[in-house]
Amino acid sequence: MKTITTLIGTLLMAGSVNATVLNFDDIDLNGNYDTISSVNATNYGGLNWDNSWYVGNTSVSTYQNSAHSGDQYLSNGNNVNNLSVGDDTLFDFDGAWFGTPGSGHSNVADWINVTAFDALDNIIGTTGNIAISATMSWITAGFSDVSYLNITRGGGWFTMDDFTVNSLTTSVPAPAGVAILALGLAGLRLSRKSKNA
Repeated sequence: MKTITTLIGTLLMAGSVNATVLNFDDIDLNGNYDTISSVNATNYGGLNWDNSWYVGNTSVSTYQNSAHSGDQYLSNGNNVNNLSVGDDTLFDFDGAWFGTPGSGHSNVADWINVTAFDALDNIIGTTGNIAISATMSWITAGFSDVSYLNITRGGGWFTMDDFTVNSLTTSVPAPAGVAILALGLAGLRLSRKSKNA
């Protein structure tokens, strides 16, 4: 019975979700602040990033606090609004860390909004407007089967780091298939018991 339980547990876990955290630290910058297209990273992490994203380093003046981990982050450089990120296949978006440049920066965003769309351009979820500050904060999304995200803000510049997506490692077995397998294994065990009796 222990073998059957272990096998069923393994099958159910085969469809478990793996989180991927994109921290942008492995993007090679030409200096300390570049467009994502100029450093050939528009397909970073297997996603399609809008050309208007900027990759920055915490050595940039007033951006010392702008990475949640490591020392690189994405920003809406040149005060761009309505930035997008998506994929040719659907993905799940857990959330990301957002903030603003620090003190001394003249124009910072006061809120962020992440909206998820499906492959037919239907809205499948939104975070609503969430206040952000110079202290990086996690914004939970929890959107499933996303084709692309649109990120907008109130005001000026914002930063984003540790962008977290989920993808299935393997296909999840259908419940009926697991049940049939369990019944077959149970029958095998009963057959073995009656043989030994």
